Parts: sequence; C-alpha cells; structure tokens
Amino acid sequence: MPEPGPRAQLVDPEERVDLLLRHLATRRDGLHAREAARRLEQYGSNEIRRREAVSHARDLLRQFTHPLALLLWGAAVLAVVGGIVALAIAIVVVIILNAVFAFAQELQAERATEACSATCRHAPGCGGTPRGWRFPRLSSFRVTCC
Repeated sequence: MPEPGPRAQLVDPEERVDLLLRHLATRRDGLHAREAARRLEQYGSNEIRRREAVSHARDLLRQFTHPLALLLWGAAVLAVVGGIVALAIAIVVVIILNAVFAFAQELQAERATEACSATCRHAPGCGGTPRGWRFPRLSSFRVTCC
C-alpha cells in the first residue's frame, strides 16, 4: 500500500475547517467520484495493516532497549560506579515501570486497532461519504485518504 502523501503529514486536524479543506484539497460536499478514484489508486485503500506476528515477550524486551531506556541504563551504571547504589536501584525501577506501562499501552492500542478493523470488516458499507452532491454507500475500505 502506498504511503500517505505529503499533504496528510502536514495537516493539523484541529485547524479551521476552511484551512483543513484546502490542505486536504477537498470541499465540504466531498470529492467527485473521479478524484476519489484517483486518490484510491494513488494512496490505496483505507485499511489498517496488520503487523507481522511478534511475540509479546519480544515487545516487552524491546521496551528495555529503546534510546531513553538505554540512557537510563547508562545512568544506573554510572550511579553504581559512583557508589550511589540507591540511585541506581531507583533508576532501574523507573526503567522497569516505564517498560511495563509502555508495553501495556501498546498492547491496548493493538487490541483497539484489531477491534476497529474487525468492526469495519463486518460492516461493509458502514460509511457514507459525499461524492459530488451524492452520498453513495461506500465500504470504509473505499474511502480515500489524503
């Protein structure tokens, strides 16, 4: 699936509606069918891609090796070398708590994404989106992104 275009990465969804419509190159009455077909061809369908099967243990271990965690590991080592063992223990506890909370948050986000994907998969035609002045029933996978 092609990556979203540069416009999608620069858009602030909280900006004024007229500016948002201009950035997305659309109108309040929606895209014409031809433009929607062009964007569908250019950007692909509106699908949530499943990531490859990765074990939860690997995901949890990854939390201990991201850049901030590595920096904290270094600080813990320096604290031990400097003779401040209590500080080193506190730093390691922070690393562990951060890893557990980040892992739990990612797991929850993954489950929410799967639930959303399953809902859309079982409800074809779940969304109406304007095409010109008409509102055809479209599968959520046929809704184009910018």
